[in-house]
Amino acid sequence: MPENLSPEALIRYAEQVAGVPRTAVEPLRRLVEEQRVLAEQLAMTAERLRQLAEEGAAVIEPLLAYAERVSDITGGWVEFLRRGTGR
Repeated sequence: MPENLSPEALIRYAEQVAGVPRTAVEPLRRLVEEQRVLAEQLAMTAERLRQLAEEGAAVIEPLLAYAERVSDITGGWVEFLRRGTGR
């Protein structure tokens, strides 16, 4: 063994080499965690938007049904008036 390579130096070198994969993987681990959190947030947002759409439909559908009834009644009155005037 060369004089400048003591057992302690080899141990330190081996420890540094062993730490390289961990050092390289840690940023990827953080990125994956951030993506997981983002995916959860997007899923919660999508669920809330679905709920809002259902609530909006629950309000709008009766109004649409009412507008249809008014249109039918108005159409009936127009026909009645046309028959009465001979048009």
